Amino acid sequence: MKETKAYLALKNDVKNLIKDKDRFNTHKIKIFPKQMSVGKSHLQGKDLPQMLLQSYPDLKYIFRICPTNEVAGDGTFENVEEPFRDLVLPKFSADCKGQREFENYLKNLDSQKIFCLSFTHQLFNVWSKSGKFETLLERIKNKAVLIIEEAHQFVGCGDEGRDAYQYTSGYASPYTAETAKRILQWAKLNGKVIGFTATPTKHHNQEINMTYKYTEMYEVVGDLAPLEDLIGAQAWLRKEKFYNLEKYNPVPSVTPSVEEAINSLFSRENQLRELKEKDPNIKTKLTGLFTCGTKSGVWGTPIHSSYGAKKKNGTLLPEKGMVEIISNHLRELGYDESTQMIATLQEEGSGGNRIWDLSDNPSHCESVQTFEEVLLRLLDENDELRYLIVVNRARSGISVNNLGAMVVGGIREPQFIRENIPVQVYGRMARLNAGTGTRIMTQYSNNLENYIETYPLHNPHVTLNTIVDTILVSNYFDVWYPRSTDGKDTTETWKESMTSLKKYYVNNFEDGKEWLQEITGVEGTMDIVPFDLSIQVPCNGKMINVNLEDKLTEWKGDGTLDRFFNLV
Repeated sequence: MKETKAYLALKNDVKNLIKDKDRFNTHKIKIFPKQMSVGKSHLQGKDLPQMLLQSYPDLKYIFRICPTNEVAGDGTFENVEEPFRDLVLPKFSADCKGQREFENYLKNLDSQKIFCLSFTHQLFNVWSKSGKFETLLERIKNKAVLIIEEAHQFVGCGDEGRDAYQYTSGYASPYTAETAKRILQWAKLNGKVIGFTATPTKHHNQEINMTYKYTEMYEVVGDLAPLEDLIGAQAWLRKEKFYNLEKYNPVPSVTPSVEEAINSLFSRENQLRELKEKDPNIKTKLTGLFTCGTKSGVWGTPIHSSYGAKKKNGTLLPEKGMVEIISNHLRELGYDESTQMIATLQEEGSGGNRIWDLSDNPSHCESVQTFEEVLLRLLDENDELRYLIVVNRARSGISVNNLGAMVVGGIREPQFIRENIPVQVYGRMARLNAGTGTRIMTQYSNNLENYIETYPLHNPHVTLNTIVDTILVSNYFDVWYPRSTDGKDTTETWKESMTSLKKYYVNNFEDGKEWLQEITGVEGTMDIVPFDLSIQVPCNGKMINVNLEDKLTEWKGDGTLDRFFNLV
């Protein structure tokens, strides 16, 4: 299968570094920047082990540290290429529970196998604090490689202190840089340390201001891929639309956008059902991602109803949250309240992973141990689960290729606008979807060109026109994001991050459509769901929704634009 240009560039950058042993072993953390869906995790599991073993035949351990269990347990090391497949023993250790198991692996220096261990930063830090860190590191230093997945997290800033962290992340914090310092300690004994991220930080890039200079502990290797090299490896951004979020009153502000997003997904599903009559492999189900704030946040839509609970200042928390907004709308559309259509992801101490029905009853939910269970249900065509609500959990590790719409339910208010995390959140939507489920990843190397060339050979009854139409309906996403009404520049994080997303990270739908026509010679025949031109406008002291499309239809023209601009 042909690999995408962006993936080949990443692979060559990594290969060249590994072959340059002097550079690879310098006492720096080497960072590889490439956009979402290029194949960073795929490379770590498929090509990287054999690259390393070719240059370092005595290698015994490949450690991969990750920000969450979702990332650590993603099965990365299960796709190692021959001839090294039989040598690799992929492992996953869950949080601190895996410490003893983890240490047992480190006793196998005499084994002929290569232990590929994927675990969280939390476990790495617990192990490091155990008092055995230096001894073990000294013992295995020449036989181990350390991979840092999602390197913008935990090691985005390597310098301790409030100033360094604030300048890097945008937020003030008494930051100790514990993880970064331990990894740097590792790098000083064993320089074979590499990190991967789509969003390198200011510290990674050594960006400085007039008063602060970072420690030179990182080296960025390579660059982000040109947008044109990503067009066949990602979903395309079609619609980005902002809404005005009112401080202390987020639920009424976000509700119209949530309803619009859900309606758009159902409209597209109807189109896919029509196409399924021509191609039975089509998966018609599309899902949505909704981000929330915490219950105490003044800018964030809560995950669910607070039922009259009071904040510290005495004001009532919202009577609805994102769960209720979605469930109320679905009931209005005719769905039974017992239908389980909503999943929520939170940190374990805040509620964990849960599946909700549409009853608005907080007791009518079931706990789910792993995100993998949620993922399988989201991808299952016969399962009603469609909507994923997250609190501080969409920064990485969420890879759902049938996501079609996203609504950001809260505003970030940092001291400085930093786009790493918001761009990562937007990037959850970029996973390629050719309309036939996970085939695009498992059979066609996440490459639309491969898919278009080969899928008709495997399915001769399906015409190229049908394939193109299906891609045009399934392979795009829409985003609704908030802007504040307080006029502060620092509350425009989502807007500024959207600008960066379009400039550096994803192609737009029209460019994708043009590219598709160029490589196939086929113009799509399906009518794409129309762009909704509704906006919020002030009326009698309140914000109301006005559909410009309707107004334009009504306007007959009188030689001026008065009727168009005097909408209310």
